[in-house]
Amino acid sequence: ENEHKKPQAEQQPQGFGQGLDRMLLLCASLAALAGVDAEPGVFGPKRPTWYPIQTYSTELLDGEWRFGQSTEVDALAATSDAIAFATENVTTVPSTVDAAPPGSFGFRGVSMYERELPTSDGTSGAAVEFFGCAFLCRVWVDGDLVGENFAGGYAPWYLRVPVGGKTLTVLADNRFNDTTAPLHTGGDFWHYGGLLRFVVWHE
Repeated sequence: ENEHKKPQAEQQPQGFGQGLDRMLLLCASLAALAGVDAEPGVFGPKRPTWYPIQTYSTELLDGEWRFGQSTEVDALAATSDAIAFATENVTTVPSTVDAAPPGSFGFRGVSMYERELPTSDGTSGAAVEFFGCAFLCRVWVDGDLVGENFAGGYAPWYLRVPVGGKTLTVLADNRFNDTTAPLHTGGDFWHYGGLLRFVVWHE
């Protein structure tokens, strides 16, 4: 008569339970060291105090901007007065300035943008963040140069805005240049220019 053997229970690898216990104990210890607060968040009814809390307001500056283009403007020598008169048209931000049908070359030159800034309370610092301004980008507030970006058109960056600033003027140059646009000197794909991504006001 054949004896039927009972199947053995599946066993965990040796030390598995002890390792899991140690890991859970470590997590609990770290949580205790971090502390918790009573404000609800992604961690549930309580969250660690080190969780980042946004204490400022933001506003998208996307939408309709005054706009103009030129192939004659010297991007590095230009002033806000020299380009503001050329922004008689309008465009939508974000968008590209050099879209063209297949087989055609798009615009290469200086694109100029202008719009009013949100009303500030006049007591706190403010900043404008550009998520993509290609290639070379220069920025003025009320005619004063406040920042430039030579790091390429696809890297987010921001600059401080003087308290009480009213008018934002932006120059974007999408011409190939080893000095002003070292990250956009060629390649096997089209490098688009202009205010390609969000523009955000922080206060």
